[in-house]
Formats: sequence, structure tokens, C-alpha cells
Amino acid sequence: FQLKNFPFNHRYIGTISTSNHRCLDSMMGPDVSKGLNTKVLAQTCHKDGGNQIFLYTTSNKIYFDELCLEPADGKL
Repeated sequence: FQLKNFPFNHRYIGTISTSNHRCLDSMMGPDVSKGLNTKVLAQTCHKDGGNQIFLYTTSNKIYFDELCLEPADGKL
């Protein structure tokens, strides 16, 4: 996780979690070049940051590093 790769128009940087302690997890580790068309899963929150740190922008988009999350079917 390197903050310099994130856009600066953010509302929130951190984990996205549920009430039962599941966090969005990119499952990618440090190599985001493997991230295109990769599923994001809900995993047990580990509080180590890294692949569970996301950015929510002022334009209502969610990013992991420089990758924007979007639904697989293209619908919101």
C-alpha cells in the first residue's frame, strides 16, 4: 500500500467491513498488475492493511491502489 498511488480526492481510506468482521480483500498482495478482472472477496479482517485497504473517492468510486472496483456485469 503506497499512498502516492491513490488519487487525492478521497473521502475515506481504510478497510471496508461488515458488522461480523468481514473485510473487502483484494486478494492480490503487492503486485497490482495482476489485478485486472480479479474478484474482490469478503475475508476475515486481519488489520494488517495491505490488500484490505481501499480508497473511497469524492466521485463515489472505490479503488485498490490504482485499480478501480466495478461490478463484473458492468451494472451498478
